[in-house]
Amino acid sequence: TNLETFLRIAASLPKCDISRPKTEHGSRNINNQYSSTGNLHAVYEAPPFVTAPSWSIVDANSGDLLWGKFSHEQREIASLTKIMTAYLSLQLLKLFKADMHSVDFTASKRAATIGGTSAVLKEGVRLSVYDLLHGLLLPSGNDAAITLAEGFGKMIREFGRQKGAKKKMRETFSADLSHRSMEPLTAFINAMNKIAKKMGLLHTTFSNPHGLSDKANKSTAADIGKLATLAKREPIIREIIKKQKYACKGQQGDLKDTVDFSWINTNRLLKEEGFDGFKTGTTFNAGACLTASYCRESISLIITVLGCKSLEYRWKEVPCLLRWALRKLELVFERHGSEKLTKKLALYCRDVQKR
Repeated sequence: TNLETFLRIAASLPKCDISRPKTEHGSRNINNQYSSTGNLHAVYEAPPFVTAPSWSIVDANSGDLLWGKFSHEQREIASLTKIMTAYLSLQLLKLFKADMHSVDFTASKRAATIGGTSAVLKEGVRLSVYDLLHGLLLPSGNDAAITLAEGFGKMIREFGRQKGAKKKMRETFSADLSHRSMEPLTAFINAMNKIAKKMGLLHTTFSNPHGLSDKANKSTAADIGKLATLAKREPIIREIIKKQKYACKGQQGDLKDTVDFSWINTNRLLKEEGFDGFKTGTTFNAGACLTASYCRESISLIITVLGCKSLEYRWKEVPCLLRWALRKLELVFERHGSEKLTKKLALYCRDVQKR
C-alpha cells in the first residue's frame, strides 16, 4: 500500500542525530517558529530541531510550500543563486532559438579571477553552454557563472536590436531587457530579477550570478524551494544535477589546443537513495546552505536549509527534515485513502485550514 511505501522509505533514511539545545526551562519550545499550510504543528509532532535558522519543504509536483521555519525571512543564499543562473540561461536559449551545444562562450579575465568555488576556467578558454552549465552546477564554479552571464548578456543586447525583439522579451520576462547602455553582466543580472518577479519570487533579489557575499543578493527558503521546483522541470537541469561527475574539453583562445576539465558534484546527498539533485552554497555571511531534491515513487519534495551551523550539519539536517515530512505525509494517506498524492495534499490542506 502507499502507507507501507512511506514507512519503508522513512526507515531507509539516515537517522537524525542532531542534539536539541536546552534552555533554563528545559527543552526549547520551537513550535511558534514554524509555519505550515495550516495549524498542523498544533495538532501533530513538531518539526525536529535543526541548526538552520530558516528552512522549507516544498511539494515539487505543485510548487506549494508544505512546511517551513522562518521560510519567508530574507537571507543571503550563497551559491543557491546559481539555480537562477542556470534556469535563466535555458530561458534565454529558448528566446534566442539557440542550441546549447553549438553556442560557446569565452572566459574573461573577470571570470578567471573571481575566486571562491571554481570550475578552473582560465582566461580565454571557450566552452559550450552545455558544458558551462555543468561547471556551474557541479563544482559550483563562480567562473562558470560569470562566463554564462557575460555571454548571455551580450546576446541580450544583440537580440534587442532585432525587429520584434522587445515584444518577445516582454512575453518571456514581462519586461524589455534590451538596454544598450548596460554592460553584459549587468544586463544578465537585470534579467535574473525580471524573471524572478515573473515567477512570483517576491522576496528575492539578485546582485550577481554566483552568490558571493552581497547584502543585496538575497532570497528566502520558500522562494528557493519554488525556484528549484520550476528549474527541475527543465530536462537539462534534471539531467545535470543528478550527475556525480562530468568531464569535457574546452578550447584555449584562438589556438586549437584543447583543455581537459573534470568536475565533481558538491552535493553529497546524491549518494543517498531518493536524492536526485540540486545545489549547495556556502559563504561566511550566508552560512552553509543546501537545496535538495528528493524523488521516490510517488513522492517528490524540495527541501531547503539556509544558514546551517556547519558544512557537515546540512548533510544531516535535510534527511532529518525529510523523515519528519514523510511521517506527516503518512497521515495524508491514512486520512484520504489511495488517491494521488497531490490530490490528498490539497484535501488535507483545506481540512487543516478549517480547524
